[in-house]
Amino acid sequence: MTEDTVFLLAYLVVVFLVAPLVVAAIVVPVFLREKKRSERLELQQKQQRQQLQEAEILRTKLEEEKWQEDIRTGKVDFVKAEALYNTGTMLLESGKYYEAIEQFTKAIDFNPRYKEAYCNRGIAYKKKGSCDKAIEDYNRALKFGDDPDVHYNKGLALLENKDFESARSAFHQAIHGLTDYNKKKPMALLNHGIASYNCSCRYNSIGSYYNAIYDWKEVLKIDPNNSEAQRLIKMAEENRPY
Repeated sequence: MTEDTVFLLAYLVVVFLVAPLVVAAIVVPVFLREKKRSERLELQQKQQRQQLQEAEILRTKLEEEKWQEDIRTGKVDFVKAEALYNTGTMLLESGKYYEAIEQFTKAIDFNPRYKEAYCNRGIAYKKKGSCDKAIEDYNRALKFGDDPDVHYNKGLALLENKDFESARSAFHQAIHGLTDYNKKKPMALLNHGIASYNCSCRYNSIGSYYNAIYDWKEVLKIDPNNSEAQRLIKMAEENRPY
């Protein structure tokens, strides 16, 4: 064995033995630092979530205390609120939307948790073209209890605002809360399909297109003579967005 060969073998032994130690000496500290950083970040996020939960609990408690105090002092008056709500509803049905909004607002002043007043004020806002305000009121109404009718009305306002993704979500929630015998069920399916079809056109989504067709065919299962569903299916088949 020549001297060069011995040197080469010695060199290789050193490389194979020492190199992993060198790599480990470099990688392990980096790994440990990254692990500690990740653990600190996870702890911070956990503490932040806990603080948010505690803040929400406190906010809810203070809100409830204020609510009970307002009831005791007469600031909340359910009788007056209901009377104003009934007046507003009559005005809404008469097409007097500005006057209806005024009455619903007064009803809410006497009962800030009046879900139906928020909902009807939202309807009045939409009727006069203020869809953003209508959506705000529907969101307020939903804070006081889930309601498929509110989701449905919210979907209509979102659809008019051309926020098709959000409209589809609202109609989806309405559909799952409405019974087959509720006259709004076919309308919710119909509008969910319209929102889905518009999503398919906007995002070139094949899935949304077929979702729309499915919705309209579901309408025809409930109401075989629904001419609007028939028209929409024909339109969609003639105007595929892909």
